[in-house]
Amino acid sequence: MRRTGANKSIGRRQGFVLVLVLIVLGVAAALVMNWMKGVAAQRRHDRQADRRLQADWLAESALARAANRLAANADYKEETWKLSAADLSGSEGGVVEIHVAAVPGDVKRRSVQVTADYPADSPWRERRSKQIVVELAPRTAAK
Repeated sequence: MRRTGANKSIGRRQGFVLVLVLIVLGVAAALVMNWMKGVAAQRRHDRQADRRLQADWLAESALARAANRLAANADYKEETWKLSAADLSGSEGGVVEIHVAAVPGDVKRRSVQVTADYPADSPWRERRSKQIVVELAPRTAAK
């Protein structure tokens, strides 16, 4: 059976519409993939910012912990403070190294250096270090 001119024209038009639909679908798929990549990158950035903030808070808490320990015991030197996920009300734990050293030439002051890692053993951990100088409380004589 031979095609007439009208049938050829309809077939060409349908072929053109099919190609056009495929191009539009391809462009739409590319736009959706690009949007999804952006969403994934934003999620990674947000998680990193959360880890950074948690590590910063752990370091601040460790400085306060060391100051309290020094107030109770002037001989306090160092500690590895391990916090579980439950301690942090989260899904991951953290660890803080606390080091105390005498301030040269001043027996009433101690330098406290802390380094916080959150999450504790993760390749994506954030590390924050802070340092303060603590004035020791005067010792009272025991009665």
